Amino acid sequence: MLAKQNEFEALAQRVERGDASAAPELRRLLEGALRPVVRRALRGGGTSALDHRIRDVAQRVGAGPERADALTALTGASLSARVVGRLRAGADSVHAGYETVVV
Repeated sequence: MLAKQNEFEALAQRVERGDASAAPELRRLLEGALRPVVRRALRGGGTSALDHRIRDVAQRVGAGPERADALTALTGASLSARVVGRLRAGADSVHAGYETVVV
């Protein structure tokens, strides 16, 4: 598991530095890693803030309980997109300082 954690961290750092090629890979890994967590939260297990957030996202995504696999996949995709988006936003703010011109 340690190697996987290091892979996530390395990809997150690349996304934060603005490496566009790292973002799709990080999303793919996050979606796979989140699948069991999302599935558990959607079954009603857990009362953590993350469990509540997962259920909130699932309601917005809405595929219905009869399509549990689709709902799990869409919810995981939405959550991982949000994580990558926040990392990219951090990269944008870092790069903004480099583009500032002082006269």
